[in-house]
Amino acid sequence: MRVIPVNHPAPPLNVLLSYIFTAAQYSLIGAIYFENGLVPPGMIQNKMASCVGSFFVGNMISSSLTKTNAFEIYLGERLLWSSLKTQRKPNMQDLVNSFDKIGVRIQG
Repeated sequence: MRVIPVNHPAPPLNVLLSYIFTAAQYSLIGAIYFENGLVPPGMIQNKMASCVGSFFVGNMISSSLTKTNAFEIYLGERLLWSSLKTQRKPNMQDLVNSFDKIGVRIQG
């Protein structure tokens, strides 16, 4: 058996919003660094914390937009397990049952 992990694509709108948010995030960091008048004086006074905070918070938001929670198992074209359909991650018994249906025995 060969396992090939692939990323499940996020919805195109979410990907677009993630790109826009990332551009805004880097624009904010640039505005802080170059002391633009658009950011509050407190952020300019503490540039390092403001830039690092903007970077981490921005990355959390951007990655949450493209997260799909997908865990799909296919054998050829046949779907054995779908976390998108069941809205949960499989436990070991779910995997054993899924492979049992196609005649693959998992021994533990």
